[in-house]
Amino acid sequence: MRLVHISDLHYKQGSKNRVLELLERVKKAKPDHLVITGDLTGQGRESQFKAVKEILKDTGFYDYDRLTVIPGNHDLFGFIYRHYSDDDENPLSQLGDGVPLRDVIANLISFLAHFTDFQEEDYEQTITTFCKHYSEILGGITEFPFTKKLGNNIALIGLDTNHFVPQFSFTLKDCVKAVRLRSFDPLGMNVTGATGWTDVPKFKRLCQDHSLTFQRKIVLLHHHLKSRTVVAQELEDELRHPDIWAGEMRLDNRVALSNAIKSCGAKLVLHGHLHWNDDYQLSDGTPVLCGGGTEYDKSYNMIDIRPRSIKYEIKSLR
Repeated sequence: MRLVHISDLHYKQGSKNRVLELLERVKKAKPDHLVITGDLTGQGRESQFKAVKEILKDTGFYDYDRLTVIPGNHDLFGFIYRHYSDDDENPLSQLGDGVPLRDVIANLISFLAHFTDFQEEDYEQTITTFCKHYSEILGGITEFPFTKKLGNNIALIGLDTNHFVPQFSFTLKDCVKAVRLRSFDPLGMNVTGATGWTDVPKFKRLCQDHSLTFQRKIVLLHHHLKSRTVVAQELEDELRHPDIWAGEMRLDNRVALSNAIKSCGAKLVLHGHLHWNDDYQLSDGTPVLCGGGTEYDKSYNMIDIRPRSIKYEIKSLR
């Protein structure tokens, strides 16, 4: 069986051709199943969910047996961008490469001026919206994690690692946490929606399902499993403030989830969020693949699963 793994399509106004280019190249690899590990959309708008669905239909992938998707932070925290249209130059777009730290702070303060009216219910509603739009692919689920069994004794386990709902708090504990993490989130409370957390006990309970005992388990998540220090080192030559960016993109309970993945005997982990294709291993040798997306590292992971082995290759569009 051949899987192809992509991530971070970030579909928004004007990006249709970019997404189509990637999917047409994926089709040429003749995959049996396509996995997209989150950030299908740029801002989690219903119009964007619908557009991505139509593109997947047009390219022949929108079928339960051919496609699996999970949400990313852009899909679920779209309410953060409610004050901006698809093509607005919102302050968060000015927090990246080459921006002086004082401007990063000023831009973030400008963004926070719009931040005070969101409710936690917005997040729950967006999960419902995501599951509704892709219900045929998700098998009608309304919550995560879930399992999807493919041929050759393969079981996909899809997680939602976006549970760290954005908050706005001035407590001393939160300020100390922000300083410790050196995050551009001034209070360490995920105001940009990029930081992750997942329900590890719930994942463990799912893995105890006896029907999964003889299945080769592949875990799908959006956030990465690298330490903040490792990610910052990888970005030293790319960004002016790599430690800030790495701190914001973290998975808060990364160690606990990594240990649970190792304990469940997973054969492979697929994720996105970092915007480049990469492969690395957990401490027990479990392979982990990161999907690149459509904006930065235009490539995909091709995975061939045989009775006694799993082999993968990173394919670049460049």
